Amino acid sequence: LDSLEPIVVHRDVKPANLLRWEADWWLADFGVSRYVNSSTSTHTWGAFGTREYTAPERFLGVHDNPKSDVYSAGVVLFEMVEGVLPFPGNDFQHQHLNVAPPIPAKADQIVSSLIARCLAKDPHDRPTSAELLEELRAQK
Repeated sequence: LDSLEPIVVHRDVKPANLLRWEADWWLADFGVSRYVNSSTSTHTWGAFGTREYTAPERFLGVHDNPKSDVYSAGVVLFEMVEGVLPFPGNDFQHQHLNVAPPIPAKADQIVSSLIARCLAKDPHDRPTSAELLEELRAQK
């Protein structure tokens, strides 16, 4: 199943929703998730997610997709490596839409490049979740 594209968009990937059990990491709290092909509302206040980790297209009301979760995972990876958010300010919408993410200084070039690709403003420039998983596994 690892090579298949996800059928669910989580819409709130953040550290508080990542759980470690034994040697594995698990994504939890699917309360605002939806099926990829669902026709439910794309932009409701209750289903917005956490702004610090929100992909740019979500602020624009664009139908979110698995690459929105990849962006959020990139924010989490940046925070894991650097110890701070890539966009720390109060105006998260402006920053996620318009400000280039900083280059992680504490990561090697391969991980830094992966994080930068995850944080691409255009979803087409981000890796798929399967590609992200494959590249992370290669870094073990």
